[in-house]
Amino acid sequence: MALALPIDALPEPAPAELDTLTEGADDIFDAALESNWTTIATLLKRASAAWASHRSKGAVPVRLKEPTDRALRRLKDAIGSRDQLKVLQRSLDLRLSVLDLQLQFHRATDIDFARFDLWLCQVLVDAEARNSGGLSGDVFTLGWIRDRFVHVLDKVDVTRIDTLLGELGSQVVDKQFEEASAIATELREKLEEICDCEL
Repeated sequence: MALALPIDALPEPAPAELDTLTEGADDIFDAALESNWTTIATLLKRASAAWASHRSKGAVPVRLKEPTDRALRRLKDAIGSRDQLKVLQRSLDLRLSVLDLQLQFHRATDIDFARFDLWLCQVLVDAEARNSGGLSGDVFTLGWIRDRFVHVLDKVDVTRIDTLLGELGSQVVDKQFEEASAIATELREKLEEICDCEL
């Protein structure tokens, strides 16, 4: 994860296709939670078309083309299998690859807020899968990302986030999966409340 905007950061708004990809990954995740396969299929078509359009313009850094190609391909396969957990995971993989693309156009702090939310979604997936090892890694990663944006928050918000992260860690250690999921959801709501960013 970059410590600042990359050297190839561009001084213009993000292309509409990238916004469509970001929204598509998020919406597929939400639809997968409800097993809404018709909506998921429509969203996948829209996201795939947006990526094809953006990629064809030649503005994508070479190192970022294959990860997004692969993420979309694996998401399509997961949707074809109608495996809910796989679709949830692959939608997060796509979202992560798109955030790397968005880093050219957004403040690093905004990207870190978005990554923090993504890893909270990962907690939801790993809690549903009863994956205690994955959850331990999620908590570690969340703490690392927290350190990257906490300097822009006021003390009250920092205290609340730190309290919830501590509670999340405790529930993960105790393998209380439902409670961990509930805390992750509360953290997402808190992040949405305090985060003034475009992603």
